[in-house]
This record gives sequence, C-alpha cells and structure tokens, in this order.
Amino acid sequence: MRPAVGEDNFAMADLYIFLEVKMRKNLLSVGIDLGTTTTQVVFSRIWLEYSSAMIPEVKIAKKEIIYSSKIYFTPFIGQNIDLSKIKDILETEYANAQIDKKQITTGAVIITGETARRKNAEEVLHALAEFAGNFELNPVKGVFEKVGLKSNIKGLSRIVL
Repeated sequence: MRPAVGEDNFAMADLYIFLEVKMRKNLLSVGIDLGTTTTQVVFSRIWLEYSSAMIPEVKIAKKEIIYSSKIYFTPFIGQNIDLSKIKDILETEYANAQIDKKQITTGAVIITGETARRKNAEEVLHALAEFAGNFELNPVKGVFEKVGLKSNIKGLSRIVL
C-alpha cells in the first residue's frame, strides 16, 4: 500500500515511488527442437519486465512468436543424428526468418526422446551452439532429454532436465 504524502511521511512516499521503478528488456529467442520424428525452429520476441520494488522481480511481460519453421523429419545417418543436414535446416530457417545468428539474445536446443539416445546427441548439442551463441549445456546421465540454454542476460539461470 502506498503511504499517504504528508508532512510526517513525505520521505517514505518518495522512497516508495523511487522503488517502483520498472525496466523492460526485449529479447530475441530461438528454440531448436530435435525430436524423435520431427525437427522445428521457432523464433520469438520476449519482453522481460524488471521491477525494483522492495522485493525485486523479473517477469515475462509479453511474448510473441515471430517465425515458426516448417516441420522437418529429423535426419539420421544410421545410429547418428545427421548434423550436416540439421545445420542446413537451421541455415535455411534463419534465412527464411531474416534473422542473423548474432541477433539472438537467448535460446535453447532441445533433443528429446529416442534422438537424445543417439550416439552423437551430445556432440550435436555442442555443435549447434553456433546457432544460439555460447549457451550452457547440461547433459544429465539417465535422463533422455538433453537441453542447452544460452543467455546473454545477467541473472537468468539455466535449465536442467
């Protein structure tokens, strides 16, 4: 509750107004999903709102999908993910979306299901970093999903599945 402005509590009201400051940050995000059967790329714009009230808060104020690729069959060569074809798909979809890799602020590569069990799944996860910057990789033994998350925003944390 906002304090009343009066002779005795003028300083407190000023402090309250000062602490209500909000800032917004606009992020360009990419999601790269390599599934058991299909692969897709989605670009979105995310607006974060930072509140510097008594208890600091960061929340997603707005989100918008700006481009969603067509759905591809996930390419394989024997027991491996076909990294070359995946890179071709990503290059094509970045061009279709008219987005340069350097514009990406945050992103994730998600490898799920049987694709995550492929011999080269972790290698593919590392190799795809060039499409979302130097994101953090979190392979977890015994878990079938592998996620890589990258962020250039100080204070955002990693995702581990």
